[in-house]
Amino acid sequence: VWVCLVVFLYSVMAILAITVLMVRRNVEFFGKAELGGPKKGRYITAALLISLWVIYLSLTCFQTF
Repeated sequence: VWVCLVVFLYSVMAILAITVLMVRRNVEFFGKAELGGPKKGRYITAALLISLWVIYLSLTCFQTF
């Protein structure tokens, strides 16, 4: 059961990360680019992706206890 939950969490986080990249590619605020663009957009994206990573690590680690 634990392995299934970890795979599910990983899949959800991966889909969210890909969605963030797709939004960056199509929204003018981010400069219509996956990488680079305006400074504010870069920091927002970096914070979002790092928070996804931290959430995944936290949920995965807490499942072991």
